[in-house]
Amino acid sequence: MSKIIRRQFSSSVALIYDHLAIRYGGAEVVLECLHDLFPLAPIFTTVAEKSQFNWIDHAQIKTTFLQRVPGLKHHYRLTAPLSPLAIESLELDQFDIIISVTAGAAKGVITKPHQFHLCYQLTPPRYLYDPPEGYLDTLPGFKSILTSWMMKPVLRYLRWWDRAAAHRPDATIAISKLVAERISKFYNLNVDAVIYPPYIPLRHPITRQNTIHPTQGMQANRKTLLSQLQALGKYLLVVSRLVKYKKIDLVIKAAQIAHLPLIIIGTGSEKQDLIKQAGRAAYVRRAGEKLSVCLSSALSNQQSIIFLGQVSHQEKQQLIQNAWALIMAGIEDFGIIGLEAAAEGTRVICHQQSGISEVLKHRKQAWHQTASTARELATVIKQFDKHQFNPQDSIKLARLYTKTQFLHDFANTTYKLFQKHSTI
Repeated sequence: MSKIIRRQFSSSVALIYDHLAIRYGGAEVVLECLHDLFPLAPIFTTVAEKSQFNWIDHAQIKTTFLQRVPGLKHHYRLTAPLSPLAIESLELDQFDIIISVTAGAAKGVITKPHQFHLCYQLTPPRYLYDPPEGYLDTLPGFKSILTSWMMKPVLRYLRWWDRAAAHRPDATIAISKLVAERISKFYNLNVDAVIYPPYIPLRHPITRQNTIHPTQGMQANRKTLLSQLQALGKYLLVVSRLVKYKKIDLVIKAAQIAHLPLIIIGTGSEKQDLIKQAGRAAYVRRAGEKLSVCLSSALSNQQSIIFLGQVSHQEKQQLIQNAWALIMAGIEDFGIIGLEAAAEGTRVICHQQSGISEVLKHRKQAWHQTASTARELATVIKQFDKHQFNPQDSIKLARLYTKTQFLHDFANTTYKLFQKHSTI
Protein backbone atom coordinates (compact mmCIF):
# COMPACT_ATOMS: atom_id res chain seq x y z
CA MET A 1 0.00 0.00 0.00
CA SER A 2 2.90 2.40 0.71
CA LYS A 3 4.02 1.96 -2.91
CA ILE A 4 0.51 2.85 -4.11
CA ILE A 5 0.50 5.99 -1.97
CA ARG A 6 3.98 7.02 -3.13
CA ARG A 7 3.19 6.42 -6.81
CA GLN A 8 -0.18 8.19 -6.83
CA PHE A 9 0.44 11.11 -4.50
CA SER A 10 4.15 11.77 -4.00
CA SER A 11 4.30 14.74 -6.35
CA SER A 12 1.21 16.41 -4.84
CA VAL A 13 1.83 16.01 -1.09
CA ALA A 14 2.93 18.74 1.31
CA LEU A 15 4.16 18.12 4.86
CA ILE A 16 3.45 20.79 7.48
CA TYR A 17 5.42 20.96 10.73
CA ASP A 18 5.34 23.46 13.60
CA HIS A 19 9.01 24.47 13.58
CA LEU A 20 12.32 22.89 12.59
CA ALA A 21 14.26 24.73 15.23
CA ILE A 22 15.40 22.12 17.78
CA ARG A 23 17.78 19.20 17.65
CA TYR A 24 16.64 15.82 16.37
CA GLY A 25 14.02 14.20 18.63
CA GLY A 26 11.01 11.89 18.53
CA ALA A 27 8.83 14.24 16.49
CA GLU A 28 11.61 14.69 13.94
CA VAL A 29 11.91 10.88 13.66
CA VAL A 30 8.26 10.81 12.60
CA LEU A 31 8.72 13.71 10.19
CA GLU A 32 11.73 12.10 8.52
CA CYS A 33 9.89 8.78 8.18
CA LEU A 34 7.01 10.53 6.42
CA HIS A 35 9.45 12.36 4.18
CA ASP A 36 10.89 8.97 3.21
CA LEU A 37 7.34 7.93 2.29
CA PHE A 38 6.86 11.12 0.26
CA PRO A 39 10.40 12.08 -0.86
CA LEU A 40 9.23 14.82 -3.23
CA ALA A 41 7.08 16.52 -0.61
CA PRO A 42 8.31 19.92 0.63
CA ILE A 43 8.16 20.61 4.35
CA PHE A 44 6.39 23.84 5.28
CA THR A 45 7.20 25.22 8.72
CA THR A 46 7.10 28.53 10.59
CA VAL A 47 10.85 28.79 11.27
CA ALA A 48 13.79 26.48 10.57
CA GLU A 49 17.38 26.10 11.70
CA LYS A 50 18.25 24.26 8.50
CA SER A 51 21.79 23.39 9.52
CA GLN A 52 20.36 20.99 12.13
CA PHE A 53 18.57 18.87 9.53
CA ASN A 54 20.80 17.18 6.98
CA TRP A 55 18.33 14.46 6.02
CA ILE A 56 16.42 16.76 3.67
CA ASP A 57 17.45 18.99 0.78
CA HIS A 58 17.28 22.44 2.34
CA ALA A 59 15.52 23.72 -0.79
CA GLN A 60 12.55 21.56 0.22
CA ILE A 61 12.12 23.43 3.51
CA LYS A 62 9.65 26.29 3.08
CA THR A 63 9.38 28.82 5.90
CA THR A 64 7.11 31.76 6.73
CA PHE A 65 7.73 35.46 7.35
CA LEU A 66 8.87 34.58 10.87
CA GLN A 67 12.10 33.22 9.39
CA ARG A 68 13.10 36.75 8.42
CA VAL A 69 12.99 38.02 12.02
CA PRO A 70 16.64 37.99 13.23
CA GLY A 71 17.37 35.38 15.88
CA LEU A 72 13.79 34.13 16.15
CA LYS A 73 14.63 30.62 14.91
CA HIS A 74 16.86 30.24 17.99
CA HIS A 75 14.00 31.23 20.33
CA TYR A 76 11.11 29.38 18.69
CA ARG A 77 8.92 29.51 21.83
CA LEU A 78 8.57 33.24 21.23
CA THR A 79 6.90 32.50 17.89
CA ALA A 80 3.78 30.98 19.51
CA PRO A 81 1.64 34.15 19.50
CA LEU A 82 2.33 34.68 15.77
CA SER A 83 2.26 31.01 14.72
CA PRO A 84 -1.47 31.03 13.81
CA LEU A 85 -0.95 33.96 11.43
CA ALA A 86 2.22 32.39 10.01
CA ILE A 87 0.58 28.99 9.41
CA GLU A 88 -2.50 30.55 7.81
CA SER A 89 -0.27 32.51 5.42
CA LEU A 90 1.07 29.36 3.73
CA GLU A 91 0.16 28.95 0.06
CA LEU A 92 -0.73 25.30 -0.54
CA ASP A 93 -3.07 25.44 -3.54
CA GLN A 94 -0.88 23.22 -5.74
CA PHE A 95 -1.10 20.19 -3.44
CA ASP A 96 -3.78 17.48 -3.30
CA ILE A 97 -2.83 16.05 0.09
CA ILE A 98 -1.70 18.08 3.11
CA ILE A 99 -0.21 16.15 6.03
CA SER A 100 0.40 18.14 9.21
CA VAL A 101 2.61 16.68 11.93
CA THR A 102 1.95 18.82 14.94
CA ALA A 103 1.91 19.53 18.63
CA GLY A 104 1.07 23.15 17.89
CA ALA A 105 -0.28 25.34 15.11
CA ALA A 106 0.47 23.32 11.95
CA LYS A 107 -2.98 21.72 11.94
CA GLY A 108 -4.47 25.18 11.33
CA VAL A 109 -3.36 25.54 7.70
CA ILE A 110 -6.01 26.86 5.32
CA THR A 111 -6.99 24.34 2.63
CA LYS A 112 -9.50 24.24 -0.25
CA PRO A 113 -12.49 21.84 -0.52
CA HIS A 114 -10.77 19.68 -3.14
CA GLN A 115 -7.72 19.14 -0.91
CA PHE A 116 -7.38 16.40 1.70
CA HIS A 117 -5.83 17.49 5.01
CA LEU A 118 -4.65 14.70 7.33
CA CYS A 119 -3.34 15.67 10.77
CA TYR A 120 -0.95 13.42 12.67
CA GLN A 121 -1.46 14.84 16.14
CA LEU A 122 1.48 14.52 18.53
CA THR A 123 -0.51 16.18 21.33
CA PRO A 124 -2.65 19.24 21.96
CA PRO A 125 -0.18 22.01 22.89
CA ARG A 126 0.94 21.59 26.48
CA TYR A 127 1.54 25.32 26.91
CA LEU A 128 -2.16 25.98 26.31
CA TYR A 129 -3.79 23.20 28.31
CA ASP A 130 -1.28 22.42 31.06
CA PRO A 131 -0.81 25.12 33.72
CA PRO A 132 0.50 28.08 31.66
CA GLU A 133 3.08 29.06 34.26
CA GLY A 134 5.31 26.21 33.12
CA TYR A 135 5.37 27.61 29.58
CA LEU A 136 5.82 31.24 30.63
CA ASP A 137 8.78 30.32 32.82
CA THR A 138 10.67 29.03 29.77
CA LEU A 139 10.42 32.37 27.95
CA PRO A 140 13.20 34.94 28.36
CA GLY A 141 11.98 37.77 30.57
CA PHE A 142 8.53 36.28 31.20
CA LYS A 143 8.89 35.29 34.84
CA SER A 144 7.70 38.59 36.26
CA ILE A 145 4.16 39.00 37.55
CA LEU A 146 3.46 41.87 35.12
CA THR A 147 4.52 40.03 31.96
CA SER A 148 2.70 36.86 33.05
CA TRP A 149 -0.46 38.92 33.57
CA MET A 150 -0.05 40.51 30.12
CA MET A 151 0.39 37.10 28.46
CA LYS A 152 -2.82 35.61 29.86
CA PRO A 153 -5.16 37.19 27.26
CA VAL A 154 -2.73 36.08 24.53
CA LEU A 155 -2.91 32.51 25.80
CA ARG A 156 -6.72 32.73 25.92
CA TYR A 157 -6.75 33.78 22.26
CA LEU A 158 -4.32 31.03 21.29
CA ARG A 159 -6.44 28.46 23.11
CA TRP A 160 -9.55 29.64 21.22
CA TRP A 161 -7.71 29.54 17.89
CA ASP A 162 -6.20 26.11 18.62
CA ARG A 163 -9.61 24.60 19.35
CA ALA A 164 -11.01 26.01 16.12
CA ALA A 165 -7.95 24.88 14.13
CA ALA A 166 -8.26 21.31 15.45
CA HIS A 167 -11.48 20.92 13.40
CA ARG A 168 -9.92 22.06 10.12
CA PRO A 169 -8.25 18.75 9.10
CA ASP A 170 -10.43 16.28 7.20
CA ALA A 171 -9.02 13.45 9.31
CA THR A 172 -6.95 13.17 12.49
CA ILE A 173 -4.61 10.40 13.60
CA ALA A 174 -3.25 10.36 17.18
CA ILE A 175 0.12 8.97 18.23
CA SER A 176 -1.37 7.18 21.25
CA LYS A 177 -4.65 6.47 23.01
CA LEU A 178 -3.60 9.02 25.62
CA VAL A 179 -3.36 11.73 22.96
CA ALA A 180 -6.66 10.57 21.46
CA GLU A 181 -8.26 11.10 24.88
CA ARG A 182 -6.75 14.60 25.13
CA ILE A 183 -8.05 15.45 21.66
CA SER A 184 -11.52 14.34 22.73
CA LYS A 185 -11.29 16.29 26.00
CA PHE A 186 -9.90 19.58 24.68
CA TYR A 187 -11.36 19.62 21.17
CA ASN A 188 -14.54 17.54 21.50
CA LEU A 189 -13.22 15.60 18.51
CA ASN A 190 -12.91 11.87 17.89
CA VAL A 191 -9.78 10.73 16.05
CA ASP A 192 -9.97 8.55 12.97
CA ALA A 193 -7.13 6.25 14.02
CA VAL A 194 -4.27 5.72 16.47
CA ILE A 195 -0.88 4.88 14.96
CA TYR A 196 2.07 4.54 17.31
CA PRO A 197 5.29 6.20 16.09
CA PRO A 198 8.28 4.00 15.24
CA TYR A 199 11.59 3.52 16.95
CA ILE A 200 14.80 3.50 14.95
CA PRO A 201 17.20 0.69 15.94
CA LEU A 202 20.26 2.17 17.60
CA ARG A 203 22.52 0.01 15.45
CA HIS A 204 20.91 1.40 12.28
CA PRO A 205 20.49 5.17 12.69
CA ILE A 206 17.94 6.80 10.43
CA THR A 207 19.77 10.03 9.67
CA ARG A 208 22.55 10.33 7.17
CA GLN A 209 24.36 12.75 9.45
CA ASN A 210 24.61 9.99 12.08
CA THR A 211 25.80 7.18 9.82
CA ILE A 212 28.41 5.06 11.59
CA HIS A 213 31.70 4.24 9.87
CA PRO A 214 33.56 1.91 12.29
CA THR A 215 37.30 2.42 12.63
CA GLN A 216 39.98 0.94 14.86
CA GLY A 217 39.96 4.11 16.93
CA MET A 218 36.21 3.93 17.44
CA GLN A 219 36.45 0.28 18.52
CA ALA A 220 39.12 1.22 21.07
CA ASN A 221 36.96 4.09 22.36
CA ARG A 222 34.02 1.71 22.76
CA LYS A 223 36.11 -0.69 24.85
CA THR A 224 37.33 2.16 27.04
CA LEU A 225 33.78 3.46 27.50
CA LEU A 226 32.49 -0.03 28.31
CA SER A 227 35.10 -0.47 31.03
CA GLN A 228 34.10 2.89 32.55
CA LEU A 229 30.42 1.92 32.52
CA GLN A 230 31.28 -1.37 34.20
CA ALA A 231 33.22 0.53 36.84
CA LEU A 232 30.19 2.76 37.37
CA GLY A 233 28.14 -0.33 38.18
CA LYS A 234 24.35 -0.50 38.07
CA TYR A 235 23.20 2.91 36.84
CA LEU A 236 19.92 4.59 35.93
CA LEU A 237 19.52 6.51 32.69
CA VAL A 238 17.38 9.46 31.60
CA VAL A 239 17.24 10.49 27.93
CA SER A 240 15.01 13.54 27.71
CA ARG A 241 14.56 17.24 27.15
CA LEU A 242 15.15 18.83 30.53
CA VAL A 243 11.78 20.51 31.04
CA LYS A 244 9.40 20.50 33.99
CA TYR A 245 6.77 17.99 32.88
CA LYS A 246 9.46 15.32 32.37
CA LYS A 247 9.98 15.31 36.18
CA ILE A 248 13.74 14.82 36.06
CA ASP A 249 13.94 16.36 39.54
CA LEU A 250 11.97 13.37 40.86
CA VAL A 251 14.41 10.94 39.25
CA ILE A 252 17.43 12.72 40.75
CA LYS A 253 15.99 12.49 44.27
CA ALA A 254 14.94 8.86 43.76
CA ALA A 255 18.40 7.87 42.51
CA GLN A 256 19.98 9.43 45.58
CA ILE A 257 17.55 7.62 47.88
CA ALA A 258 18.21 4.32 46.09
CA HIS A 259 21.99 4.98 46.16
CA LEU A 260 22.31 4.44 42.40
CA PRO A 261 24.28 6.50 39.88
CA LEU A 262 22.18 8.46 37.39
CA ILE A 263 23.25 9.50 33.90
CA ILE A 264 21.20 12.27 32.27
CA ILE A 265 21.30 12.82 28.49
CA GLY A 266 19.68 15.96 27.13
CA THR A 267 19.42 19.71 27.49
CA GLY A 268 16.60 22.11 28.25
CA SER A 269 15.37 25.06 30.26
CA GLU A 270 15.57 23.18 33.59
CA LYS A 271 19.20 22.08 33.27
CA GLN A 272 20.77 24.64 35.61
CA ASP A 273 18.06 24.13 38.24
CA LEU A 274 18.60 20.36 38.09
CA ILE A 275 22.38 20.73 38.44
CA LYS A 276 21.79 22.96 41.45
CA GLN A 277 19.41 20.37 42.92
CA ALA A 278 22.01 17.60 42.55
CA GLY A 279 24.51 19.76 44.41
CA ARG A 280 27.91 18.24 45.09
CA ALA A 281 26.79 14.96 43.51
CA ALA A 282 26.52 16.66 40.09
CA TYR A 283 29.15 16.21 37.42
CA VAL A 284 28.62 18.26 34.23
CA ARG A 285 30.40 17.12 31.09
CA ARG A 286 32.61 19.85 29.71
CA ALA A 287 32.57 20.89 26.05
CA GLY A 288 34.76 18.56 24.00
CA GLU A 289 35.34 16.17 26.91
CA LYS A 290 35.44 12.50 25.92
CA LEU A 291 32.68 10.46 27.53
CA SER A 292 35.16 7.97 29.02
CA VAL A 293 37.10 10.86 30.61
CA CYS A 294 33.87 12.36 31.89
CA LEU A 295 32.84 9.11 33.58
CA SER A 296 36.32 8.56 35.00
CA SER A 297 36.32 12.06 36.52
CA ALA A 298 32.86 11.57 38.00
CA LEU A 299 33.90 8.25 39.55
CA SER A 300 37.12 9.63 41.03
CA ASN A 301 35.22 12.59 42.53
CA GLN A 302 32.40 10.35 43.78
CA GLN A 303 29.84 12.37 41.83
CA SER A 304 26.84 10.17 41.05
CA ILE A 305 24.53 12.49 39.04
CA ILE A 306 26.17 12.90 35.64
CA PHE A 307 24.88 15.49 33.17
CA LEU A 308 26.09 14.66 29.65
CA GLY A 309 24.13 17.15 27.55
CA GLN A 310 23.98 16.05 23.90
CA VAL A 311 25.75 12.80 23.03
CA SER A 312 26.73 11.08 19.80
CA HIS A 313 24.69 8.24 18.38
CA GLN A 314 27.37 5.73 19.37
CA GLU A 315 27.51 7.04 22.95
CA LYS A 316 23.75 6.90 23.28
CA GLN A 317 23.78 3.31 22.03
CA GLN A 318 26.30 2.12 24.62
CA LEU A 319 24.69 4.05 27.46
CA ILE A 320 21.28 2.49 26.76
CA GLN A 321 22.67 -1.00 26.24
CA ASN A 322 24.50 -0.98 29.58
CA ALA A 323 21.96 0.90 31.72
CA TRP A 324 20.20 -1.04 34.45
CA ALA A 325 17.00 0.87 33.66
CA LEU A 326 15.72 3.80 31.60
CA ILE A 327 13.53 6.06 33.74
CA MET A 328 10.61 8.06 32.30
CA ALA A 329 9.02 9.72 35.33
CA GLY A 330 6.71 12.19 33.55
CA ILE A 331 3.57 11.48 31.55
CA GLU A 332 4.78 11.11 27.96
CA ASP A 333 2.54 11.65 24.93
CA PHE A 334 4.21 8.50 23.63
CA GLY A 335 7.94 8.16 24.43
CA ILE A 336 9.92 6.68 21.53
CA ILE A 337 13.02 6.39 23.72
CA GLY A 338 11.18 3.67 25.67
CA LEU A 339 10.97 1.55 22.52
CA GLU A 340 14.65 2.21 21.76
CA ALA A 341 15.56 0.92 25.23
CA ALA A 342 13.25 -2.09 24.95
CA ALA A 343 14.84 -3.00 21.61
CA GLU A 344 18.17 -3.25 23.43
CA GLY A 345 16.70 -5.43 26.17
CA THR A 346 16.98 -2.64 28.75
CA ARG A 347 14.46 -2.26 31.57
CA VAL A 348 12.03 0.67 31.29
CA ILE A 349 10.31 2.37 34.20
CA CYS A 350 7.55 4.62 32.85
CA HIS A 351 4.49 6.43 34.12
CA GLN A 352 1.33 4.34 34.02
CA GLN A 353 -0.52 7.03 32.04
CA SER A 354 2.17 7.53 29.38
CA GLY A 355 1.54 6.54 25.79
CA ILE A 356 4.50 4.14 25.92
CA SER A 357 2.71 2.16 28.67
CA GLU A 358 0.09 1.21 26.05
CA VAL A 359 2.84 -0.70 24.24
CA LEU A 360 5.31 -1.83 26.92
CA LYS A 361 3.26 -3.95 29.32
CA HIS A 362 3.57 -3.85 33.10
CA ARG A 363 5.86 -6.50 34.59
CA LYS A 364 6.82 -7.71 31.11
CA GLN A 365 8.71 -5.07 29.11
CA ALA A 366 8.39 -2.30 31.68
CA TRP A 367 7.35 -1.36 35.18
CA HIS A 368 4.49 1.13 35.31
CA GLN A 369 4.51 3.65 38.13
CA THR A 370 2.44 6.55 39.41
CA ALA A 371 4.98 7.96 41.86
CA SER A 372 4.38 11.52 43.00
CA THR A 373 7.30 11.56 45.42
CA ALA A 374 10.96 10.58 45.10
CA ARG A 375 10.61 7.99 47.86
CA GLU A 376 7.75 6.30 45.98
CA LEU A 377 9.84 6.21 42.79
CA ALA A 378 12.82 4.79 44.72
CA THR A 379 10.51 2.04 46.00
CA VAL A 380 9.45 1.28 42.41
CA ILE A 381 13.12 0.98 41.39
CA LYS A 382 13.73 -1.51 44.21
CA GLN A 383 10.61 -3.51 43.26
CA PHE A 384 11.77 -3.79 39.65
CA ASP A 385 15.20 -4.90 40.87
CA LYS A 386 13.60 -7.97 42.47
CA HIS A 387 11.45 -8.73 39.42
CA GLN A 388 12.47 -11.48 36.99
CA PHE A 389 12.98 -9.44 33.83
CA ASN A 390 13.38 -11.19 30.46
CA PRO A 391 15.19 -8.91 27.95
CA GLN A 392 14.03 -11.07 25.04
CA ASP A 393 10.40 -10.15 25.74
CA SER A 394 11.29 -6.49 25.25
CA ILE A 395 13.37 -7.07 22.13
CA LYS A 396 10.64 -9.18 20.51
CA LEU A 397 7.90 -6.61 21.20
CA ALA A 398 9.95 -3.62 20.02
CA ARG A 399 10.38 -5.24 16.62
CA LEU A 400 6.65 -4.79 16.03
CA TYR A 401 7.13 -1.00 15.93
CA THR A 402 9.74 -0.52 13.24
CA LYS A 403 9.88 2.24 10.65
CA THR A 404 8.76 -0.24 7.96
CA GLN A 405 5.64 -1.20 9.91
CA PHE A 406 4.86 2.44 10.71
CA LEU A 407 5.06 3.50 7.07
CA HIS A 408 2.89 0.57 6.00
CA ASP A 409 0.22 1.43 8.60
CA PHE A 410 0.37 5.15 7.89
CA ALA A 411 0.18 4.72 4.10
CA ASN A 412 -2.68 2.23 4.37
CA THR A 413 -4.65 4.50 6.72
CA THR A 414 -3.95 7.59 4.60
CA TYR A 415 -5.17 5.83 1.47
CA LYS A 416 -8.41 4.69 3.14
CA LEU A 417 -9.13 8.12 4.65
CA PHE A 418 -8.34 9.83 1.34
CA GLN A 419 -10.73 7.49 -0.51
CA LYS A 420 -13.42 8.16 2.09
CA HIS A 421 -12.93 11.93 1.74
CA SER A 422 -13.06 11.69 -2.06
CA THR A 423 -16.50 10.06 -1.98
CA ILE A 424 -18.09 12.69 0.24
